[in-house]
Amino acid sequence: MTKYNLLFYFILAGIMILNACKPDEERPLNPNGDSELAVLMRDMYEEALQAKKALEKGKKPVLKLDHKAILTAEATKPEEVSTPEYKAYARAYMFSIRQLQTNMYGDPWKAYDKMVGTCTACHQMSCPGPLERIKKLKRTE
Repeated sequence: MTKYNLLFYFILAGIMILNACKPDEERPLNPNGDSELAVLMRDMYEEALQAKKALEKGKKPVLKLDHKAILTAEATKPEEVSTPEYKAYARAYMFSIRQLQTNMYGDPWKAYDKMVGTCTACHQMSCPGPLERIKKLKRTE
């Protein structure tokens, strides 16, 4: 093996190691790339997690995302989000967000639980992969 071949393999190994050390946030979870809807739902999960932490501290949750985008964001499988069922679940989710923002029930936990419930119900019908993650949003009493 010549020194140039050895140098080539050394550089290639270095590039592979550096790429493997990238933080997960920089790599798409889906090997085919992340759809606009997948990214939005991950952001919605993070926002819901922050809302849960705020409620645990007795504070009002801050919701800043454009939740209506779940009806228009490009999906990995567009046929799954074009169904009447998906649209009904999306509207129920948006209603639960309004309930949480306005404290409609006087008990923010009740609205929060409804929001998590709408996520669970929709993902049980279609795309069950995130269900384990959604379970982490449930409050521990």
